[in-house]
Amino acid sequence: MQRRLPYLSFSALLAFATGCDLPLDGGSRGDLGAGSFNYDCVATGDAVCNRTGAVDANHTEIVLGISREVPLLVAVGGRFDLSFRPDGGSAAFVEPARRRGVSVQGGFSISDPGVHAFLARTRDGEVADFIHVEARRIAELEIWSEGVPISGVSLAVGERLTIAALPVDHQHTPLAGGSSWHWSNPQTGEVELEAAPGPFDGAAQLDDEVVIVGLAEGTTTVAVQRGDATAEIPIEVTPAEEVTP
Repeated sequence: MQRRLPYLSFSALLAFATGCDLPLDGGSRGDLGAGSFNYDCVATGDAVCNRTGAVDANHTEIVLGISREVPLLVAVGGRFDLSFRPDGGSAAFVEPARRRGVSVQGGFSISDPGVHAFLARTRDGEVADFIHVEARRIAELEIWSEGVPISGVSLAVGERLTIAALPVDHQHTPLAGGSSWHWSNPQTGEVELEAAPGPFDGAAQLDDEVVIVGLAEGTTTVAVQRGDATAEIPIEVTPAEEVTP
């Protein structure tokens, strides 16, 4: 029987090629206590890697992690990567305990809700440690700005405001994992959307963070979609403040 090659994270491939220990910090201890699992963002729109401050870090750090810990919850369909650093010995690669419901193309993506085990294996195929990740479906998209959830935006002509969409489950718990987002850029002239600065600079429609720029006085609506989940937020643009000389 032909042996199927396991999925190797990029960091694990690097360690195997160089024969060096993984240069990783932080992380989550495996269930066997033999080392630490580390989480990496591998797709745009992963709330774990937000850097603009739109979402309050204190709200998300316990669930999403702040030092490459493995998040408590990931979104069904969200992409992420895991690597493993043993306390001693050679590096190990990470693979799902069961391939059913877990894609290993370009990172991991869980298609079936529930708890899934991920194994750290040595070069000899022995299980060095394991960890569990729970996947839940996105129930809602919350809109955040300047560290608080918002239901509307008011800004002056020429003003810029960064907002972020946060995927949550039915209990409003943040969900990790990256995926493509689509923001509607209104054509009515009041505002335009730009890509937010951060580790995943690029087209605004692909990230969970965007910058709203006030162009002309009026009202409009901006919508965001990820998969089947959508959210809309009303925007009011007021006249630019006059500066008294």
